[in-house]
Amino acid sequence: MTDRYLWHLTLDTGHGRRSYRDEVSDAVVTTLRQQISEMLAGLPVEVLPGYRLTGTAAGGALLATVESETAGPLATVAVAPSGRSSTRLWQELSKPAPAGGVAVGEAPEPPWCAVRLYPGLGRDPDAAHWLGDFERCLAWAWIEGKG
Repeated sequence: MTDRYLWHLTLDTGHGRRSYRDEVSDAVVTTLRQQISEMLAGLPVEVLPGYRLTGTAAGGALLATVESETAGPLATVAVAPSGRSSTRLWQELSKPAPAGGVAVGEAPEPPWCAVRLYPGLGRDPDAAHWLGDFERCLAWAWIEGKG
């Protein structure tokens, strides 16, 4: 196993883990880097049938939302590859979520990926089976694209 990892955090539940780079195939990273480029160019990006990705990038950070055609927004994924992008993004994310969530402390050492879940996920429970994997794959694609 490689030593390269990012922190993958779900802010609403308090769950966090190290996500190692070798858990994500190079082919997936390449595909997602292309989808990120298309998303940032304002093109529609369908990540799976019935699911789309929207988002922005600023200051080296990525902020992307996964949406379901039937249930609406499912999650927002924030990726901070460096300390420069980490502080401001963490401050924005650590504001209390409308539906509650856990107390959010200090930002972890970058790189990290932090996720906010939305009520739409409860209306589309099948998405929960793949969404976590997608989040970390998206994060690695962004981090490697910034390098």
